[in-house]
Amino acid sequence: MGSFASITLNGLTIQEWKNSWHRWYFRESERVRNVDENTGEFIFLGYRTTAGTIRKRLELDGFSYKHLENEFNEIRSKWIDMLESYNDEGFHQHELTILREHPNMQSWVDLLLTAQENEFSKNKNLGNNLLEFMLSEDFDEYPIYSAANFHFPCKTIESWAIAILSISPDDADIELDITELANAGWTDDFHDLAEIQAEKTYFLDNFIHFIDELIILPINLPEFHLMNRLAFSGVISAFEAYLSDTMKKQVMTRPAVKRRFVESHDKFSAKKFTLNDIFTKLDELDKLIMDELDFISFHNMNTIPELFNKVLFVEFPKKRISKLCEAVKKRHDIVHRNGRDTAGKLTNISKDDVMDLVELTKEVVFNIDRQILNLQKHIED
Repeated sequence: MGSFASITLNGLTIQEWKNSWHRWYFRESERVRNVDENTGEFIFLGYRTTAGTIRKRLELDGFSYKHLENEFNEIRSKWIDMLESYNDEGFHQHELTILREHPNMQSWVDLLLTAQENEFSKNKNLGNNLLEFMLSEDFDEYPIYSAANFHFPCKTIESWAIAILSISPDDADIELDITELANAGWTDDFHDLAEIQAEKTYFLDNFIHFIDELIILPINLPEFHLMNRLAFSGVISAFEAYLSDTMKKQVMTRPAVKRRFVESHDKFSAKKFTLNDIFTKLDELDKLIMDELDFISFHNMNTIPELFNKVLFVEFPKKRISKLCEAVKKRHDIVHRNGRDTAGKLTNISKDDVMDLVELTKEVVFNIDRQILNLQKHIED
């Protein structure tokens, strides 16, 4: 048993995989994600673009109609030589005759759609010996296999695609469908598209769920000041986790962002090495970056807004930064001074203080998340 992925155009299969897939000539920007809202299963997950677009990409890579003709002639000639070499008293004479009688590739191409329509037909007497050969289950290509279906002679999937493209309009959809693989668990969802469709990132979702659980304490036990202080501190921790996770994901998954982080972060400017060490340093770079990201205090509102601006081009709401700084200072007293400031005065935190902080951090996080999603929408290949 297994699950399948395939590339199709004009009702014809260009390539098919079992329990795996390859992006081929599709681009990240051509991903499509449709989900059944009731079951959560994928209606379609994969890539979709036009035949004209794929044709241009193949031609730029050297796969033209002339290239297809060369492959056709080569494989057809090898099949004829193979059949002629068999000492079988004319057992393959019918196949040899057909291959010799049809040297014109266009006559094969013109029959592809008809072959597709009759692939599962019980009637094999179709009044056309070439069409009957294309649908034959008797012809054994071994050991010179074609990359195409219907015994169409060619060496590569790309040339087989050129054959199908030649009978397809430029605006026809060509699809790489990995839906079955995703529903069966053989491949992952397009998580960034899922976030865009949900209009929130995974990290924002985590933040919201944590906050919703956290505020149960001050709402239900408003007279317990210790609970209020714990909740207040927890809001800042959730805020910091959102900022940290967001920065790490963007830096570690997007090369341009990673480069900006390294070039703009002061800690890296002091590191020197010779060209002899360049590959060793490149091998170590991701670990160095992650170590530095782990070291950063993402609740430091004196430095983090500038970091987000330099690396992600994300702006913190300027009018909210001073309030965030005050809240972080209170959280520091709660965590490190048992709720007292440097003068020894107890920091009183009410239920309203907690709820105000929740609204403040939600406003800032939602603002940042919209900017992050906007960046993800414009990711180039």
